[in-house]
Amino acid sequence: MGRVVRAYKLDEDWRSWSPEQIQATIDALAASNWRSWKPEEKYAVLQWLRVVQDGDEHAAPTTDEQLKSYIKQVFNITIPDTQVCEEHTTPFRAFADAYFARSVVSVWLASRGFGGKSHLLALLGHAEATALGADVTILGGSGEQALRVMEYLQDFSSDGQESTQRRTKYSGGGRVTALMASSKSARGPHPQRMRLDEVDEMELEILDAAMGQPMGSQSVAKQTVMSSTHHYPDATFSEVLRRAYDNSWPVYKWCYLESSNPVDGWLKSEEIASKRTEVTAAMFAAEYDLQEPSPEDRAILPEKVDACFQASLGQYDGKLNEEIVIEAPVAGAKYATGCDWAKKSDYTIIDTWRVDCKPFRRMAWQRTNHLP
Repeated sequence: MGRVVRAYKLDEDWRSWSPEQIQATIDALAASNWRSWKPEEKYAVLQWLRVVQDGDEHAAPTTDEQLKSYIKQVFNITIPDTQVCEEHTTPFRAFADAYFARSVVSVWLASRGFGGKSHLLALLGHAEATALGADVTILGGSGEQALRVMEYLQDFSSDGQESTQRRTKYSGGGRVTALMASSKSARGPHPQRMRLDEVDEMELEILDAAMGQPMGSQSVAKQTVMSSTHHYPDATFSEVLRRAYDNSWPVYKWCYLESSNPVDGWLKSEEIASKRTEVTAAMFAAEYDLQEPSPEDRAILPEKVDACFQASLGQYDGKLNEEIVIEAPVAGAKYATGCDWAKKSDYTIIDTWRVDCKPFRRMAWQRTNHLP
């Protein structure tokens, strides 16, 4: 980034310049071949211009509009920000909320390939390391997945003081590191930002080890993104979605319709049509339309379980540690209580029924974590 800064003397005490000198420099920058500059050079100039205009010494984006402008001007990338499906959000909303750490943990659920998740995570990590000076780790469902995100990221940057296959270090102090998909690797560093890609391919033990990583600093808040397509009905991402519900983590969901929207989308409709002919209908429904993964390999089918319940009798959230009492105990009545004890994962379920009536009636229910 020093070449452009030195050429236009932006590293000098420009505050002593006259208004005419400042305007002449701005005019020269506008007339230059700035499209050929490296992304970091563009960002350095944008920082200088923002300081000149606003007096903002830090000059990192502080609003959604500034962030959107920064991504567009520095990388010439437009992140889709047009919602199409009623229950979905937009990729930019997920990106911005993670960048500004509006929640400690967020979950991204998007179409396979057509959601652009890995590319978006790479851009997010690069923006955080460049603009915030953040320490970022990337952990994929496999070592290869993490390296794929790093390849995207290193395409954005040529400013690395230290650039290897697994790490890029920036002159402003930021750093992005790709971790191997192992418990030992996941327990190591303590960055401010952690980005997990293709979580459904990750062992739950590795995810749990990694969740202890993020630690905020005085200048950068901690934030974790867990991103994936939902491939399997009973694998790690199903557990992540359960935890999101229990802990009120926001879940950002978008599909190929947001990526291909006519306003600011990037995906071509021809590619979507072609993919429909290349994969099975069940795969397209689950991995592209974001429907529930097929439960055909389960011993107990969900629809059969649903048929055992009658919604008109009452519905409850069943949140973690919530004690649900459906009927108060009656003196002299007979009850039976059973427990399904959690071991390493899942939950402990405590269920109480009244058994002196036909049919038996559920009286109380509770779901909690592993108990000693």
